[in-house]
Amino acid sequence: MVIWKMVKRSLLIKMMAVSIVFLFLASGFTVMAYGSVPGKSFSTSGTSGNVYEMNITSFSQDSGQNNPGYVKYTLVLSNNSLINGNFVNIVNGIWPVGVAYDSSNGYLYVTNSFSDSVSVINGANNTVIGNITVGSWPSGVVYDPSNGYVYVTNYASGTVSIISTLTQVTKTYTVTFTESGLPTGTQWSVTFNGLTRSSTANSITFTGVPAGNYTWNATPIMAVGSGTRYAAQTSSGTISVPTTSSISLYYVKQYSVTIQSTAGGSTNPSGTFWYNAGSTINITAIPTLGYKFAGWGTNSSITFTNSSSATTNAIINSTGTIVASFKAVPSSTTSSTASYTMEYVAAAVVVVIVILVAALLIRRRSR
Repeated sequence: MVIWKMVKRSLLIKMMAVSIVFLFLASGFTVMAYGSVPGKSFSTSGTSGNVYEMNITSFSQDSGQNNPGYVKYTLVLSNNSLINGNFVNIVNGIWPVGVAYDSSNGYLYVTNSFSDSVSVINGANNTVIGNITVGSWPSGVVYDPSNGYVYVTNYASGTVSIISTLTQVTKTYTVTFTESGLPTGTQWSVTFNGLTRSSTANSITFTGVPAGNYTWNATPIMAVGSGTRYAAQTSSGTISVPTTSSISLYYVKQYSVTIQSTAGGSTNPSGTFWYNAGSTINITAIPTLGYKFAGWGTNSSITFTNSSSATTNAIINSTGTIVASFKAVPSSTTSSTASYTMEYVAAAVVVVIVILVAALLIRRRSR
């Protein structure tokens, strides 16, 4: 019976202690940093989910405020936004409680009871540079300068998280690749720092990227049917993070076009090529001896500036074949030979007629 009363008394004391903690947090009491920055003080507010930086140098005051110590900035941990003056976040899912200061690098460590994490803040620019997962309901936090560790007490899990400040607070970034030009639903890929990701959406994202130089390459050619493809104008490169964190890729639609000729000539260019949709190309028909150019033709939607001209432009509106037609023409030697032959025949006919007439006249005289 005595033991039971002692247990009940112990539980009651713990419940009262927890209630007092909640009362202090709900009433806006703050927990100050274990450490100091010259001219500044940092405190957390459990009810608003914010970290405050107070300017206390010579009790200077903000314009419009008569308080010797005032809130200069409010850092909202939930979205890493820095706001001038005091700000109360009525929607708070983080509940910051304790804060510790590392004088060796100017970092602050804030325990977030509701999110079971520790936010790492760069005191030089008041931005959150990392979040570390710890035990359940972290509250107290302290930095030990002798070994570089941060110690966090986890109230609900009954543990202490020991954080190495040398390895846990690396700032990371998000790198996003965005494509334009591909048909909706087309799968494309990007390889970034050796990791390949694919998507049918128009963007691919890589998260947790530390600062540094990285190489990347994207799918260069996307075939979408017979004679049609999409080609990336730039499909590889090197970027420096965080200077560059977004890359835009542009895909251009292309058609396969064959340029050829009939017998009696050739074309320039000649062969099968990929051309951008809607582009204009120059084509020339070159007849061989004894032939002349007859015209341009196609089996597709390709059009010509002048299909009767040996040199013209073709507008590439689709995949297809362009054909230069030629026809044979009489040569000058054959024409001359034919002319001479006709002259000989005419002369022979005249001679025969003369001979016949002479024979008839001789025969009449002889009678």
